[in-house]
Amino acid sequence: MSSKGGGLPPLDDTVYDIGVTFCGNIGHAVFILVKHHKLFIVASFLSMKDQKIFLLFGAIYGFCTVAFGAFAAHGLQGVLSTRALAVFHTGVDYQAIHALALLLVGLLARHRISHALRFAGWAFLSGVLIFSGSLYLLTLLDLTWFGAMTPIGGVMLLLGWGALIRHIFQYE
Repeated sequence: MSSKGGGLPPLDDTVYDIGVTFCGNIGHAVFILVKHHKLFIVASFLSMKDQKIFLLFGAIYGFCTVAFGAFAAHGLQGVLSTRALAVFHTGVDYQAIHALALLLVGLLARHRISHALRFAGWAFLSGVLIFSGSLYLLTLLDLTWFGAMTPIGGVMLLLGWGALIRHIFQYE
């Protein structure tokens, strides 16, 4: 594309400065690309404020926790082995805990948002999806390679807790 008309410049051997800016009042993150002192907006996300996203996903994860728990108790008993059912329940348990953690992050974000709190929210959101999601797929589809993804989700959850701790100490 030509750099005229606001489109993206063609990517060549030119050195680009890439940045990300967070517009606090509107809750957007904008990726910018700069070439020869010309500014190009590459992508924008977070059309809702972070707090609403975290509250929404906390509620969705909470809703799904109840549904998945009931499904496991009434629909999977006798279908899955005892071990597979225990693995499924582990996913439900971690999802429940981190649904509450996302709600906490969303409520804290109403008072004071920080990079650490924003990171915690996104780490919890993605960590649940990867950790619990991989356990659900592992047990329901019997695809053992999904088990390799579970630790990645676990690390995301740990990073989320660490970032939440940092946020708390940042604002004593």
